[in-house]
Amino acid sequence: MIGFGELTELVYLLRDQNLEYKAKLDMLNSKTKTLEAIVTIQKQQITDLRCSLANTILRSGTTLYNVTRFQAHKAAVTCMCWWQSVLFTGSSDKTIRAWQDNVAGDYTLVYTLRGHIGAISSVISLGQFIASSSADCKVKVWDPKDPSFACVATLEKHSASCNALVYHQKMKHLASGGSDGYIYVYVPQKAFDMDFKVNTEAGGIFALSPFGCNYVASGHNCGTVKIWDATSDWLCTRTLKAAHINSVTALVEWRGFLITADKLSLKVWESREWSVVGEAFGHGKSVTSLVVSPETGDYPFNTIGMVLSSTIEGFIYFWDIRTIMFHYECAHGKQLKMKFFYKMSVENSDETKAIGERSSIIEKEKFDLTPITALLFSLNGQTLVTGDRKARIKTWGGFAAMYTSIPLEEIKEKEDEIKMLSAKK
Repeated sequence: MIGFGELTELVYLLRDQNLEYKAKLDMLNSKTKTLEAIVTIQKQQITDLRCSLANTILRSGTTLYNVTRFQAHKAAVTCMCWWQSVLFTGSSDKTIRAWQDNVAGDYTLVYTLRGHIGAISSVISLGQFIASSSADCKVKVWDPKDPSFACVATLEKHSASCNALVYHQKMKHLASGGSDGYIYVYVPQKAFDMDFKVNTEAGGIFALSPFGCNYVASGHNCGTVKIWDATSDWLCTRTLKAAHINSVTALVEWRGFLITADKLSLKVWESREWSVVGEAFGHGKSVTSLVVSPETGDYPFNTIGMVLSSTIEGFIYFWDIRTIMFHYECAHGKQLKMKFFYKMSVENSDETKAIGERSSIIEKEKFDLTPITALLFSLNGQTLVTGDRKARIKTWGGFAAMYTSIPLEEIKEKEDEIKMLSAKK
């Protein structure tokens, strides 16, 4: 028989063991929850990567083709915008031209707007009006509803070249940025009276872009990027010093992220801590324009919305932002430089000259690559419009296939098909 003392000791021993096992069980449960969270994140990353891979595989087999081309100006086309179905183009020849797109896909010249005495740097739509900026330091506002496209306002505030314009939809503000380092803000409802004068204290401004509902981002010649709150008297809420090594010549918003570019790299910034979450390389010279491709469908079977950049060297670069961000988060992301997956020039006969796996073929042919100075997507998102230094406007088709998603179960079949085709070659 077990004595009372031995029984008590056994009870205490079992109780201590129970507490010990319970603590171990709680620790294991905690580890399990942590691992489950990690697995969920990894599954999401795998899904994102598969979607990116599916789209990349599809695009890599797609050839963009030239739809139409025409001589638009006497000098380089520097900027473009849409106003309803009318295409407005600005040029180094100091004029702005309005083109009507007809059913056949051709463009007819509607009117030539004259008034600037310097190269046109930017042209944007304000809803009821069109605004343009120029190297003559002026901003002009035009009425496209008027048969003669009358100039309704001339804004002369900058002391140096006016390089960029932006229209803040929420506040109904027209803002201009110039080489003098100032941002001037005008109110269309008040006869375009100046509302704010902002000293950026960061040097010349090369690019302006709306960001979110409240903000505007500016890119400067010193490589700095600044974020301005248009709803709080254009207060600077963030300064990203040395965001790039060289001048920030273009920036654009992509799904709540800010995309900035100089002549060496393209960076992706998140807007909470304003840290870099993606970086890619490939540019050889200054970037002239950034545009975001259309997005359709529901996640994860959606088109991911690419960012396109044009450069002085004569190429259009296609950037898969989701893949760039995924690559940056990987362990090897800092060691291996992420590059574009596709680029093209506008010098061709009827098909694009892609540079990539077929580079050896392209190198045998000599092309006089023309600097691409402006990019714009059509209103339906299925056509890309390019302007170049030879004063030409070209439109490119093939985007309907390029932005069609592939269900995940079809990725393996597509990979096998590509392998078979490669083996035959």
